[in-house]
Amino acid sequence: MRECVEQHEAVHVKHLTPIVKKIHDCDVAAGNDWNKKGKCNEMATRELGEVRAKSECEAYRVSFTCLDLQDPRLVQPMFETAAQGGSPKNIAVMTVVN
Repeated sequence: MRECVEQHEAVHVKHLTPIVKKIHDCDVAAGNDWNKKGKCNEMATRELGEVRAKSECEAYRVSFTCLDLQDPRLVQPMFETAAQGGSPKNIAVMTVVN
């Protein structure tokens, strides 16, 4: 199961690394100019917000596929919970508990 969690987190690293680099570069270029730093913060908030849903969707797809390949019995209760309106956070908790 740890391998599946690592694959899930690797998706986030793939999505977030270029954004974090962009934020860092912006902050360095802003120097001590607090107006420029404020623009960097706005950009960071916007770009991290834009990638969040895509990243979670892809990460859960990867981890569910991994779990299903290891033991399909681990994934079935999650799909049943999702069909009943369960949230991804509830489903993720089930993954750890089961």
